[in-house]
Amino acid sequence: MGYEGAKLDWKPTNINILPLLTAGVGFKWEIFDGKEGKHAEETAKVGKEVLQNKKEDALKKLTLNLANNQTNYDIATAQINLKAKEKELAKNALVQAEKEFRYGMSKSSQLIDAENDLELAELEYQNALFNQRRAGIELMRSTQELDITKLY
Repeated sequence: MGYEGAKLDWKPTNINILPLLTAGVGFKWEIFDGKEGKHAEETAKVGKEVLQNKKEDALKKLTLNLANNQTNYDIATAQINLKAKEKELAKNALVQAEKEFRYGMSKSSQLIDAENDLELAELEYQNALFNQRRAGIELMRSTQELDITKLY
């Protein structure tokens, strides 16, 4: 039953280590054990969750920014009304100080103080206008609405 032929020769006399001419396409073989696909799937899920969290965070920040800009605009608009009232009061005080000075009931320093108060009230009113316009621009940026009439 056994094969009685010659044994395998472990010392061949003609060994070609490098071929004289090589042509063909090389292939890289990788052994899949199935875990790499699962790992890629888990990585994709984690990446998706990270992007979803970033999106939610950005939306929250935009919403808060919009609310903040709206509040700043409303406050600045209210400041205009307040400063207009202060300016009106300073104007009335100046008129009163002029009358008192004309009839000799007050000194010139009181008249100068009243004039300074009116100038300060006018400056504060102009600053309030500027701040309201700046807040309006920030609100328009956050809403992406460039029509100023929609703010009123």
